Amino acid sequence: MAASAISICSNARMLCGHGSIASFEEDSTGIAGNMWDMVRQATLRLGVWSRVRKRAALPALPDAPAWGWNYQAIVPPDCLRVLSVGEGGEVPDFEIEGDRILSNEAEIKIRYVYDATNPATWDAVLIEATTMHMAAVMAYPLTGSKTLQDAMQANFAALLEAARGINAIEAPTDPIGDSPLFRARAGY
Repeated sequence: MAASAISICSNARMLCGHGSIASFEEDSTGIAGNMWDMVRQATLRLGVWSRVRKRAALPALPDAPAWGWNYQAIVPPDCLRVLSVGEGGEVPDFEIEGDRILSNEAEIKIRYVYDATNPATWDAVLIEATTMHMAAVMAYPLTGSKTLQDAMQANFAALLEAARGINAIEAPTDPIGDSPLFRARAGY
């Protein structure tokens, strides 16, 4: 069975010692339906999940920022976190303000974590991490147990740490020797 918002929330409830649900309406507390989008987006933003990355080449808008930068572009609406700017070790200066990315480059290339709303496309570790995150959010309201909440938060933190290692292998960073900063510091 493919993962879904309901299966993740149902499993989180079971981890907290409560029954499963087949729809958000079956959750009499309302926690699952009310917290799902927030927990999903936060979990995606906290990790560097290889399955929820995109690339974009953002063209500059016709109007420049009021000061400090020559160009600005609109960050894609599905962007939850910018992972990198530039390509091939060339990292331009940039700043993110609201829904804009400011730079002195006319085209800004970014890699980012996007708002992946379909858990059926996620890998097993992201599904488990989201389940643990949801369980940590649900634990105290469902059980009144701070101990259970702390245990679920610790499980979530451990999964995030493991995921960093997994994702580092799937998406290695650019070689440090290609960095202009490295070349400048090395004297060449």
